[in-house]
Amino acid sequence: MFVDNLMALSNGACYPIVVAEALKLFPHNSGKAAAMQNTIQLGICFLASAIVSLFSKDALLTTTIVMTCTIPFVYIGYRLSLKN
Repeated sequence: MFVDNLMALSNGACYPIVVAEALKLFPHNSGKAAAMQNTIQLGICFLASAIVSLFSKDALLTTTIVMTCTIPFVYIGYRLSLKN
């Protein structure tokens, strides 16, 4: 329980900073960039929630697997950020 709360606190603390830094790359289109970021985030959250719901019999394991599957996307995003 403590770890969950710590993760939520950390996410809430760093998320606005990460988004602000990402939007700095698009000063003339920050509204469009924010909309695109939110659309992608909500779409991925929808898919992840649907997958976890499909396999809700073992939700903890499914959640862990889905979270682990996002690691390649983090790497791809990191690599793309190096090109800019």
